Amino acid sequence: MRCNKIVSALLLTSSFLSSTLFAHGTGISTHPIEEKVGLLTTEFSNFVSDGKGTGIQARYTYKASPMLTLDGGIGFSNGPRKNRIFAGADLELFPDYGKQPRISLKGGIENAEEFNTRRNIFSVTPLMAKGFIVAGNPIFPYFGVPLGLSLDSGRQTYAVRSAAVFGFTTKLPIENVEKLLINVEGSVKIQNSYSGLFIGLSLPMM
Repeated sequence: MRCNKIVSALLLTSSFLSSTLFAHGTGISTHPIEEKVGLLTTEFSNFVSDGKGTGIQARYTYKASPMLTLDGGIGFSNGPRKNRIFAGADLELFPDYGKQPRISLKGGIENAEEFNTRRNIFSVTPLMAKGFIVAGNPIFPYFGVPLGLSLDSGRQTYAVRSAAVFGFTTKLPIENVEKLLINVEGSVKIQNSYSGLFIGLSLPMM
């Protein structure tokens, strides 16, 4: 009951913060899934800074090996950030074991139409995640620092991007839909990026 109230509050909060959602989920790849299992995710997004807009994107995450998780997807938004296609690979360096958190490096590539120009964005993100039991339900908070290089081929310019991301993943504690995962992620702008919050729902696929 307590978990239901927490999730309901988060979803309600997201509706009030619809102008502050973050569009790109970074930490979903830290969620522990079995090898050769995938997650089909729908992500609802808006932007809080440097051009507002709402949107939606779809992502597929696949556990290729015990240490490697792959993901990719496509997204569309109104406002100045119109569309994007992206792919990433999360390499586990240390597992979540005992008091030790999971530590990984996630590399990514993205092609996006932003502010009337198309950009190629290359990124690497150190990630740290740790599982806990809260009210009988496993929850997996994480923290990361995405670092990226954005290349604008039309204007022949580049920019360094950085942000701090934090969030969690957990099973949706609602009867008959326990297989669904919810991921909530916030971002704090550091340089040439944007701040906000985003929420996604994932369905495991064998």
